[in-house]
Amino acid sequence: MSETTQYLVNKSDFADLRAEKAPLPSLQKGEALIRIGRVAFTANNISYALAGESLGYWKFFPPATDQNTYGLIPVWGYGEVEAENDSGLGVGESVFGYWPMASHWIVQPGAVKPHRFIDSAEHRAALPGIYNNYRRVAKEEMADGEFADRQSLLFPLVGTAFGIFDWLQTEGRGDATQIILTSASSKTALGLAFLAKNNSDIKVIGLTSPGNLEATKKIGFYHQVLSYEDLERISEAPTIIIDMAGNGELSAKLHQHLGDNMLREARVGATHGQSHFNIDGFKKERSFFFFLPSHAAKRQPETDGAFLKDMLAFSGEFARQSGDWLDVVDGETTELYEKVRTGSIMPNQGAILSLS
Repeated sequence: MSETTQYLVNKSDFADLRAEKAPLPSLQKGEALIRIGRVAFTANNISYALAGESLGYWKFFPPATDQNTYGLIPVWGYGEVEAENDSGLGVGESVFGYWPMASHWIVQPGAVKPHRFIDSAEHRAALPGIYNNYRRVAKEEMADGEFADRQSLLFPLVGTAFGIFDWLQTEGRGDATQIILTSASSKTALGLAFLAKNNSDIKVIGLTSPGNLEATKKIGFYHQVLSYEDLERISEAPTIIIDMAGNGELSAKLHQHLGDNMLREARVGATHGQSHFNIDGFKKERSFFFFLPSHAAKRQPETDGAFLKDMLAFSGEFARQSGDWLDVVDGETTELYEKVRTGSIMPNQGAILSLS
């Protein structure tokens, strides 16, 4: 393999996606060439692009050309070792983790263990470690292609959900008797709703667009699902808001409606492409940004390493039961990218891209 196909997105105009060929350098000692296969593409990946500068997501996978204008959006999924040079990996083995939107990528495996390794590339050393971990995959998992697709779709999303629920349980809930999840049709919100409804006594309320209302209700993970137009129907009980919509005006309206019973708001991602600003009624002092890598870095030593293991176990459990409500959709990369970017994917659908 002498070249890779890279799907480059304009950092200032996400509608501008182009596929370009780029040469691959010769493998140096300690490197492995990964052929990237089927990967998930969700609103979470759009959030990576939105936070590409502020949170460093563009730094993980610098493209071959025009790095100031174009970037490679990170995605989660499976790859296969196509070639290696004394890397500790074997040609033909499968790995799961964090990749660029490209057909191939070179990694520098470090801390290689029977079931995992890290990419020890120098430019990734200062980036959040949770993204640098890769899992060496058993043949049985790859044989179950449907599970592999669902794991790609749900691991990063319900991993975040697991982290938020852990924060709620350990320090965040306080006196709250209900939580409100905006962008309730998103996979992260669904994972959190599933966890909270089945593992706590807190009331779980979802807010979504009118077009997604019935589909989100049908999934059955919430005690109550309302459209953004029906905020007045929300009980004014002590509340934690988990904001996944990134819509400051919506948050301000919720803050005003709940008054002093709006105890805290955790902002997670930005699926609507908007940011929170100084909007009248928005209680800035009660709002903070939840960043899973920071929470995981804190909780991993506190739990003697159990946090990440439990997160992985939950994502696998959630992926296996998702056949009851989640339909996997695959197709041409640029077409599916545009559907996700414009919000045309339904709550009960998940897009899988084939990059090679």
